[in-house]
Amino acid sequence: MRRMHRGVVALEEDDVAAVAADEGTGVPTEIDTVVEAVAEVDESVADQEVVVDQIEEAGEVVEALESLIDVMGLSVKNGGMDKHAAAAVSIATQYMYSRVGMSKKAMPALESFGGTSTRVGATQLAMEGFKDAVVKIWDAIIAQLKKFGAWIMGHMNKVFGTAERLVKRADAIIKAADAGSAKKMEEKSFENKSLVKALYIGTAVPTDVKAALGVVATLVKETANKSVSDEDTDKIVSALESKEAVQNIKLDKVTPDSKFSPKFGTQPDGVAVSATEELPGGFVHMKRGPSKDEGCSGLGALKMFPRVKNAVVAIPESKVPSTEKLKTLSMAEIEATAEVCKVIAEEIVQFRKTQTKLEERLKKAQKAAETAKKNENSTDEGEQEHAKAVRAAAQALPVYIITPATSITQYGLKAAAAGLTYCEASLKQFK
Repeated sequence: MRRMHRGVVALEEDDVAAVAADEGTGVPTEIDTVVEAVAEVDESVADQEVVVDQIEEAGEVVEALESLIDVMGLSVKNGGMDKHAAAAVSIATQYMYSRVGMSKKAMPALESFGGTSTRVGATQLAMEGFKDAVVKIWDAIIAQLKKFGAWIMGHMNKVFGTAERLVKRADAIIKAADAGSAKKMEEKSFENKSLVKALYIGTAVPTDVKAALGVVATLVKETANKSVSDEDTDKIVSALESKEAVQNIKLDKVTPDSKFSPKFGTQPDGVAVSATEELPGGFVHMKRGPSKDEGCSGLGALKMFPRVKNAVVAIPESKVPSTEKLKTLSMAEIEATAEVCKVIAEEIVQFRKTQTKLEERLKKAQKAAETAKKNENSTDEGEQEHAKAVRAAAQALPVYIITPATSITQYGLKAAAAGLTYCEASLKQFK
């Protein structure tokens, strides 16, 4: 399963700093430190996306190896693989090993599959090798999940620190707008490509930027906090620890209810994507999950869980408007817009209170993954089906837990920073 998002579009730092450095705004010029802080958050997310890719890559290889083990089990019952089938499996498996950095030889010598009397033994030996490889890959996945947990704590501290700086920045702008009420607007518009890129909706920057950013403020408040109080997550954790608890799982049906839903491509059977209306900068809040009521509970829901996603993502193939022109905000609009940006930043700061709960959930997820690995070699078919679903869910759970929190806070910081920069650029037009 590949992730379907690209990074949040960054403001062009030179443009932002240049706007704030003009003494005519009446705003202190330490904006460069805010830009650097936002850039650090972006860099932190980019680094972690590499780890997420590695976790997903390893999970895909485990799933493929498990399928091969099942096929080879049938082959053993029917005389084992011949050397031609063994050669094909060897090539495919060696490639999968290379994807996860394993140098282990994939198969016994192909000559072992040449004779009728040796095929069964060679096929069984290959199966055991695959099972050992799966366990080793799971060790690597668990190690990455622990790294993931350590990263999120440090990352969120960067997020909170940046949000606090934005609050102070908003206060300075509000004060400057209030003090500059007697000034006259000299230019009704100005050009700034980076601001257009960060704030556009559809084909242009909205006339009422304050209202557009107000939607972001509401989204931050509702999405970030829910990400650590989601009862469904607790039920998934319980289901990973107890087979009986699987029956308590129920996933919400997702209905493609937006013009943006088709832009995320054709989904696998039984999966759908919903999306909000467009957010500033060409983003939406999207959800991916089951498209039918059937299979949304019990073992079916556990199997579906790795495909579930809840995040703020860029609209695929969204086109930035060609114009670089924005209207100059009035002093009243500057003050009101800065107030909304302050609310966004304050909501992110408030999210700090949930950090302990977030850490607890991640620890439970890591423990569940370790339990899933222990059940790898069950021979009962019913247990195997449950164990496979558990392992896939355990791999996906940490990413599921933190994605809403990280994506919405990252996007919120970018939107608030862009809004404040727009205010500062408008202040520059008054004398």
